[in-house]
Amino acid sequence: MKNLKNKLAATIVVLSVGFLVLIGISIQRGNGSFVENGVGVAFNSVQTIIYRTISNTKDWFGFITHFSQTKAENDSLKEQNTKMESEISKYNQLKAENTNLKNMLNFKSQRSEYNYIGADISGISGVDYLNGFDINQGSSTGIKVGMVVISVNSDGSAGYMIGEITSVDSNYSKVMTISNPNLKISAVNQNSGKIEGIVHGSTDYGSNGQVILDYLPEDSTIKVGDSIATSGVGNMFPSNISIGKVTSIKDDKAKASMQAVLSPYVDFTTLREVMVVVPKDSSTIKY
Repeated sequence: MKNLKNKLAATIVVLSVGFLVLIGISIQRGNGSFVENGVGVAFNSVQTIIYRTISNTKDWFGFITHFSQTKAENDSLKEQNTKMESEISKYNQLKAENTNLKNMLNFKSQRSEYNYIGADISGISGVDYLNGFDINQGSSTGIKVGMVVISVNSDGSAGYMIGEITSVDSNYSKVMTISNPNLKISAVNQNSGKIEGIVHGSTDYGSNGQVILDYLPEDSTIKVGDSIATSGVGNMFPSNISIGKVTSIKDDKAKASMQAVLSPYVDFTTLREVMVVVPKDSSTIKY
């Protein structure tokens, strides 16, 4: 068996040398015999396979390298995009805060009979935002129970009624909103100038964010679309702070009077900043 392997190895060596000799002769003569051509074809086929294998291997490693570079670049771009989105978000927040500040300053200049303290909503103090919430200002900045809380419209030309301070700590206060049935406000129809009754929250309409204008007088000319504001009667609230718009009117047979349903101007679900209205003489909270 060992002799057979040796013979086979010797044969392969002889044939290989012979092929090489034939190839050399073919190159020198410029042409070749049938055998030489056959050898050339075989050699070229082997050479082609080897070349393609090497080329494909290079292409594969090139693909791996390019893929790794592309992935790294993509990760870098994602990181840059995340940072850019964060910067845009901060910019938009600062822009919104700046706009709100300008609106508040504009309102302050028009209603200079009061002082104002700006505050941010810090949490819910009632069942939800509609009934009450906390603000991040308290007695340390001069806030007292009974002070009125408002927001301003998009250009600062009007104030919107939000509610009243009901509890104060050193660094925070609780606000009862107009959607709470326990808060009652004397109202005036801004369209007619007539005092029209009492605004308060309602369990029937509170889930929709609406409030009730109750105890309307018999000669009331109120209609859908009218704008309702604080009347200032009793000096418990500043006058002419807009509350909401009339969306429907119905008879209250139990009270033998009419009721109007109002849609408040304030969207409590998006409210973030408020102003506390401070009387010039805050020893007693009267407006």
